[in-house]
Amino acid sequence: MHAGAAQSAHGRSMICTMEPVPGWYVAACWLVAIACSVLAGYHYNVAEAPRWIAMFGAAGVAAAVLPSRRRALALVAVAVGVADGTWSGLELAQQWDAPVSELWHVGAVAAVAGWLLLASLVRALIRS
Repeated sequence: MHAGAAQSAHGRSMICTMEPVPGWYVAACWLVAIACSVLAGYHYNVAEAPRWIAMFGAAGVAAAVLPSRRRALALVAVAVGVADGTWSGLELAQQWDAPVSELWHVGAVAAVAGWLLLASLVRALIRS
């Protein structure tokens, strides 16, 4: 037993050990965070840049904090995923007849939103 560990009345240690998050999950989250950072930078000189940068930037931050040991941070990713998904759905409904070359931005936001929601679910299922 470790020195200074809290003990219950029965002499058992009350320290809970935490298992690390799997490496594949960390790598996937970081890759999405990097991709969101690149997309945010790409939209620096486009029309309505602050909106695009905010959406991709928030998604990148949410993806970066998902592998942390605090599962409550998955709620941040859920909130960002829902917000980005809602926005992309509304934007797609308004621009339904636009050419595909103009809608890839909306598709990228929708894909990131879906990934955040799925990754949050996986994070909630990982024991740590």
